[in-house]
Amino acid sequence: MNVEQLQKQIHVLYEGDVDFPNNIADEDFQIRLALINLAISEWAQVANVLWRELTQWLMDDTSITDHRIIADQNKYPCPDDFSKMYEGVIYIGSLKVKEFPIEKRQDKVEEEASGFYISGNKSDGFYINFLNVNLEDVVGEEINYLYIKQPKIMEKLTDKPQCSDPNYVIHRVVSELYAQDSDPKATKELGMSQDLLSSMVVNNATTSIAGDNTYQID
Repeated sequence: MNVEQLQKQIHVLYEGDVDFPNNIADEDFQIRLALINLAISEWAQVANVLWRELTQWLMDDTSITDHRIIADQNKYPCPDDFSKMYEGVIYIGSLKVKEFPIEKRQDKVEEEASGFYISGNKSDGFYINFLNVNLEDVVGEEINYLYIKQPKIMEKLTDKPQCSDPNYVIHRVVSELYAQDSDPKATKELGMSQDLLSSMVVNNATTSIAGDNTYQID
């Protein structure tokens, strides 16, 4: 379901007709587009959930052309769409480096423990910082890790949200439109959106009735 289809469904539920705004310059279109992106952001930031739709290996990121370790460089930029590490492990050739919390980095330095931590922010970019890791032995080797991407921002009519059930976005936006009108129907729409969100959380963690985790690596 793309932005144009989302806008149509939102309009049908909210206005009760099919004459939906499909001109990106239209004020109603822009307001609803902003709410669409807000709903997607809320989906991406659900606590303790690593969405499979946002999971990617570094070497699968076609925007990065060189994944090799450079001599005398212990700080590496993360991809532009980086949000957080998935499993907290970086692979460099046959070397496996584990993440430790940034607040414990000084303790790790004093213990001479090897590992890495992530620094930075969304505005300025994120960085991998290696500590007590001998990278000289792996210069030229490819670096790879599994990470969670930031969700794609919706801008064009053809853009598609990455969440598995776009109906969540529809009901979440309609609930906010009703809330702005002080309409009590906002409560029902919000409840429907949260039910859909909860279902996505469950489906994200399982691939079968048995509940096997999709991304169990080791």
